[in-house]
Amino acid sequence: MTIKTVLNPLGFNRAAICRHVKKDDKDYILAVFPRTRWILFRNDSYYDDVETVLNKTNEFYKSVSSIPKYQIHKNNKKVSFALPRLDVHGNGYLFIPRGIKSINKGKGKSLHKYSLSKEFYIFNIDEEYNINDKADIVF
Repeated sequence: MTIKTVLNPLGFNRAAICRHVKKDDKDYILAVFPRTRWILFRNDSYYDDVETVLNKTNEFYKSVSSIPKYQIHKNNKKVSFALPRLDVHGNGYLFIPRGIKSINKGKGKSLHKYSLSKEFYIFNIDEEYNINDKADIVF
């Protein structure tokens, strides 16, 4: 399957298509790019984390906007996550930042590189930030 780079109505380039996959009692989303694939796993503890942040009992997340809805894996490695956001009109979308990975250079030195080349967005979601089938990942 080839995906042509086209502009969507919002002016973004389409990079991939998301497909829901249910296999062996596991539910995940497969994002198909022209040359690679991502697997997006839903954060099952998202609502519990939101509640603990609002109660100020969560030590890991400092705000609700930093809690990921999905974790993104590529080649069996976690490369980024999808964060729920609202645009200026109050419509929800998912923001996928460029993840940072550290490369150990030896002798206590490390080099930081981005695991993704750019930031991505998913606009085709429902009210609870769940990705709809055949949703586009755009940049």
